[in-house]
Formats: sequence, C-alpha cells, structure tokens
Amino acid sequence: MQVALTNADRLILESYKNLADGLSEYLGEGYEIVLHSLEDLEHSVIYIINGEYTGRKIGYPITNIALSMLKKIMDNADSREFISYFTKTTAGKPLKSCTIAIKGTGNKIIGLLCINLYLDTPYY
Repeated sequence: MQVALTNADRLILESYKNLADGLSEYLGEGYEIVLHSLEDLEHSVIYIINGEYTGRKIGYPITNIALSMLKKIMDNADSREFISYFTKTTAGKPLKSCTIAIKGTGNKIIGLLCINLYLDTPYY
C-alpha cells in the first residue's frame, strides 16, 4: 500500500505533527501517538510521542496491525475512515487503539494517525 506523495501531501502530513503534540498534551503520557506516512512503509513512522512504550522511533516501519487496520478502513462499507479496537503490546500489555486515515491530494489516503492508550496507566 505504498503511495507516491506530492509536496502538498507531505505538507498535510507535516501539519499533523501539531495535532499530535496537542493531543499528547491534553491526553497525557499514557497515550502513544504515531504519525505514519505511506510513502515508505519500511520507514513510515515520521513522528511519535511516548514511543518508549513500544520502543518505536522515527524511521521505524509500519506495523502489520496498522496495515491490517488500513485495509479494514479501505474496505469499510459505511465510509468511516477510522477504526477503534483493543489489542496488546508484544509484552502482552492491554491497549485500546484507534487508527485514523489521513487524506491528501486526490482524496487518497497518504498516512495514518494511530493513538494507543495503555490500559494499565494509572489515572490520578
């Protein structure tokens, strides 16, 4: 599902970094927020906040789960361009996750904004 991006597409993805920062500030450190570009799936992570939970960093590849959610979004009959689901980290820790499609020029999906809540995060 690799996509050729225009300069406008890259600017759209770049603008989502500000959104990720704002969400992180509001939601807190129990949330990992990952911005993926579909231009290079082997280096799709272009921005990440609280990546220490999964050990991911900028330049990491897209996960199979993210690709699976992208396929579900693209196949979705009711036209929703996001999907929420429960999963686990590789260490078995529970997560509630959301994958949101980011559209660019020509209304094509150019990236994903993934939000992962670590369900064992204390709220105080």
